Amino acid sequence: MDKWQAFVKDQGLINVSLRDYYNIDLHDAQQAQANQSRFGEEIFRDLVALEVLKLPDGLTVEEFTCKVCKRKLNTWSRYDVETLVLIMKHKQTAPPGASSTLLKERNVLGYPDRVLNSTTKMGSSQAYKLVRQFNRALNVIDSVLKA
Repeated sequence: MDKWQAFVKDQGLINVSLRDYYNIDLHDAQQAQANQSRFGEEIFRDLVALEVLKLPDGLTVEEFTCKVCKRKLNTWSRYDVETLVLIMKHKQTAPPGASSTLLKERNVLGYPDRVLNSTTKMGSSQAYKLVRQFNRALNVIDSVLKA
């Protein structure tokens, strides 16, 4: 988190919106999920490049993607809501005839449009929460891989 704060401060980005920094069009309602997915993916890649997030051993940032879709936020949720999901596509050796790709997914953020928008600033508490949520998601994926 300190590296994110330092980056935002050193680059003079505290009051720059996430939308302006990442230059992603959020006004096209038909492309909202795709644009928010790309938005999440670009932020994730930057967090890894800045070493704010540490990837599980042996994995690269290219093995991860983000997707916004409707799903339950947790096991006790009654309703599906728009959710930003971190997806790890990890190639494994599989027995003949079995799938050679194992997918691991973890919810990052419910209602992503509340953060991935034109008003959330890079130095805001909402942006820091997003960083923490990515870190939590990555930690869960890492613990599943080690299990």
